[in-house]
Amino acid sequence: FAFTGTVSGAGGTNTPAFLATAGSTNQTIANTTSTKINFGTEILDTDSAYDTSASTFTIPSGKGGVYIFYCNLRMPLSNGEERSHFINVNNSDDLKSGTQFYPGNNAPFYSTATTMLNLSAGDVCYQSVYVTSSGNRTTNASYCYFGGYKLIT
Repeated sequence: FAFTGTVSGAGGTNTPAFLATAGSTNQTIANTTSTKINFGTEILDTDSAYDTSASTFTIPSGKGGVYIFYCNLRMPLSNGEERSHFINVNNSDDLKSGTQFYPGNNAPFYSTATTMLNLSAGDVCYQSVYVTSSGNRTTNASYCYFGGYKLIT
């Protein structure tokens, strides 16, 4: 497919936008507990809306609208164990982003999730994970990130 022509009306920026990683710090995730993931290394933050100490993104004043959030985790799981992602808004993890996984044979397991949410100024967002396993699990920080951006309006 080749595009030739002009896109009329295109323009604008997808801001606010942020991207944070876990840096070099692995995190222990307790079995059967919704756990907030720590992303303390900021890569991008166009509107100074990401708080590295709290691992939260707060919708800036006047910047409500539709946002895309994405995240990735790497964590070993055993056969039959499950993991679910959540994008939390104002401490409510009922906004699921992703699904449960059955990885198979004791292996590092990647999971990526993306969601779109309609948010208001002041809403506070973060990522959490829920694991059903035989015990605590530990993330591999090198492969963990959390980001988001406002859709052009």
